[in-house]
Amino acid sequence: MVVTKNNIISIYYSVTDMDGNKIDSNKEFEPLQYLQGGENILPSLETALEGAVLNEEREVTLEPYQGYGDYNDQLIVSVNKENFPAHLGHPEQGMIVDIDEGGEMIVIALKDNKVILDGNHPLAGKTLHFSVKVVSIREATTDELQQKHPLSQQREICGPGCCC
Repeated sequence: MVVTKNNIISIYYSVTDMDGNKIDSNKEFEPLQYLQGGENILPSLETALEGAVLNEEREVTLEPYQGYGDYNDQLIVSVNKENFPAHLGHPEQGMIVDIDEGGEMIVIALKDNKVILDGNHPLAGKTLHFSVKVVSIREATTDELQQKHPLSQQREICGPGCCC
């Protein structure tokens, strides 16, 4: 079988930055399952895997615009500590804050009476190198096509900070 739209694909992957620093990997876990064409993983990675065959390994480099976008300085926000929502607790560097629109911001600094938040994805602005091995390919069921993702028994398989 070949990786084509509406197939359920299982992959092992590892991701590094351009300096070779490991960002993420699922090689010590179960393979990641996704629906090809279902927008379950980065669209550019999905496109790069189109046409792969079982057990094929592919090396894919994604520029920032193909992954998580360019870093945007306008997504840095400064909030007075007294205006920081009390229900979120005491702000700490590295804290992830859910915002009303369904997105997240990260507390990147605490300066004087200010909480500095960053709305960029942690991988924004980074060129990413994926090493991927296709380990299974099967046709999606009708239910999986309707739900737009695999419905089989799948455990938490991505590593910390998954970027697929």
